Amino acid sequence: MRFLMGLVLAGAVGAAQAQQSLSLGLSDESAQVKYARGVGESQVGGAEAAAGLLFDSHGNLLTEIGLNVFNEAGTKVPGLVLGLGGKVFFSAYDDADILALALGAQVNYPIPSVERFVVHADAYYAPDIVTFKGATAFRELALRGEYEFIPQGAAFLEWRQFAARINNSNENVDSGMRVGFRIKF
Repeated sequence: MRFLMGLVLAGAVGAAQAQQSLSLGLSDESAQVKYARGVGESQVGGAEAAAGLLFDSHGNLLTEIGLNVFNEAGTKVPGLVLGLGGKVFFSAYDDADILALALGAQVNYPIPSVERFVVHADAYYAPDIVTFKGATAFRELALRGEYEFIPQGAAFLEWRQFAARINNSNENVDSGMRVGFRIKF
């Protein structure tokens, strides 16, 4: 019993110390909510697990679960953080369900001349061999500018595209500009 209580206490302390964030992005036709949590820090970098949900005005739904590792790129470009990882996407899009295992990268760069402003880019791709159900390929591309108003919160303007190849035709699952915020706790 003491061992079990120790595990519960250790988990609670770990959760309290881990960096967590919640973001919400909105466009005229879709909304996306995403939760991220730091799952490891060491001398060689960190790791983050994330889960997100996107829904649109047509009744389509996209969920994602991912894990990325990241670290500062080096001393020649201070502040530049690179990340590598993967995501699992599942979407109920029109008449086709999509399941994709995508690999990708992230770039995060605070602009030195504009205090508290960060540019962030994502690119994930799942080729045919790891895309299932009604699609034969899947990709996510994003470019975001983010301004940190307070240490716990930032507002952003973002262009994001989720696209799939369905029945030999490229389909935008969701694409366009969105505004939003991200809070850290």
